[in-house]
Amino acid sequence: MNLGRRLKKLRIKNNLTQNDVAQFLSVDRTIVTKYENNTLVPNDKTLYKLSVLFKVEKNELIYFKVYDIFIIVIFLLNI
Repeated sequence: MNLGRRLKKLRIKNNLTQNDVAQFLSVDRTIVTKYENNTLVPNDKTLYKLSVLFKVEKNELIYFKVYDIFIIVIFLLNI
């Protein structure tokens, strides 16, 4: 699961809207949308804030499963 999907899943699990997350981060809602769509990657400080909001370790947000890495490598190598 990629970061965007993970963020969306955690947001929904915590019964939060994108506006709720945006207010917590002090950003526009469109930024949260971009995070969830993987068109923008949150910086380290924002990842920390998100981990606090969702009550998870920061590493849990950015952890890639071996399968995810395998798919990325295949995509990059154009296999």
